[in-house]
Amino acid sequence: MEFADGEPLNAVLSRVRKCDQYMAIRLIRSVAETLAYVHKQGIIVNDIKPSNMILTRRGSIKLVDFGIAVLARESEEAPMEPHQVIGTLRYLSPERINGRSPTPQSDIFSLGIVLYELITGQNPFDGEATADIVKNIAQSQPIPASRLAPITPELNDVVFRSLAKDPEARFSSMSQFAAVLKRLEKSVDLIALLQQSEHAGHEGATARMDYTAELDILTDHAQSAIVTVPKGADLEISGDLASGSADQRVKAILKTTAALGEGAIPNLLDLVHDQDMKVRLTAFWEIARLNRSEVVDILFDFVLDVCFFTNEEHAKVSLRKRRLILGRLPGSDLFLRRPEISRCHLIFFIEEGSVSVELVGRGGAINGAAVSRADVKDGDVLTISTIQIRIHIHKPTASEMIASRDVL
Repeated sequence: MEFADGEPLNAVLSRVRKCDQYMAIRLIRSVAETLAYVHKQGIIVNDIKPSNMILTRRGSIKLVDFGIAVLARESEEAPMEPHQVIGTLRYLSPERINGRSPTPQSDIFSLGIVLYELITGQNPFDGEATADIVKNIAQSQPIPASRLAPITPELNDVVFRSLAKDPEARFSSMSQFAAVLKRLEKSVDLIALLQQSEHAGHEGATARMDYTAELDILTDHAQSAIVTVPKGADLEISGDLASGSADQRVKAILKTTAALGEGAIPNLLDLVHDQDMKVRLTAFWEIARLNRSEVVDILFDFVLDVCFFTNEEHAKVSLRKRRLILGRLPGSDLFLRRPEISRCHLIFFIEEGSVSVELVGRGGAINGAAVSRADVKDGDVLTISTIQIRIHIHKPTASEMIASRDVL
């Protein structure tokens, strides 16, 4: 296929978060005109989302990945069963959620979601769990885009109409959608958006390099620190761990583990969610060092945007990868050298501060219940054969969010 020299729109959005309303109009109008042509050929794309749109260095937008596109006549002749629904959940229309076959109107709804994201920087139907997203798409009205971004009333009406629950209430065709957007359009240069994204990415990468330099030092220190405590030393464990400066609490963690060994783990588990980065990383790596061979811990730290994994190599993986594979192949993101682990036994999916997991093969369970794929929460225990994997999910507090914005 043609080489499209540019970046997927989701990568651009991950850096700029949202864009000017007229840039959004220009992008979506161009996509709508392309989709109008596709629809006239009798094809329904069925998977419209930012990652399937490439913003090129020449200032154009290209659609890619027609892997689950369907022919309109086949869709009408062979309606899908509910269990056959295929597509990306966050961009599905209400009728698709309910198992109805894709139509041009369902493509319009999906494109309306992308327009909303470009304007506001957030998905209109997001939820903490899959069930919440399904319910929001099927039943809930999104927050009006005009309440989240400074846009014209006319554009707000376009967004609202494209996201109507009833397909008949949406635009009659993708051509009409494009024509309405064209009337609202102003001259903008899409190359400027790509340049803005690249500039933001460069600045963010530089800031993260400075920020993670201290993180690397802390990680190495926490993994290698050894403290000798005389037998019979009087340790006020609970008080030392809960109060004092970060450095004092780090010393208390090391003293506690040196004195109690494996018995210190229950005292340290809560500290994996401490607001101070030094404290929670020290606690996490001490737990890793003390764990029995059949127990490993994974920390999804959404403040640092990093997943820490207590395997033999002490993996540290960016959460920006969105999908992390646990296995015993050298290329696994989370490498675990155990015969019980297959070539790929666990796949973690990272989405907007939440984590879900797919257990491949038999013998997997979450909190003792056999499942194949499910959302996971802080404190859950995944089991593979005799291996237990404790899940920690540290989400930012209000003060941490402010601090991370100051740093990045």
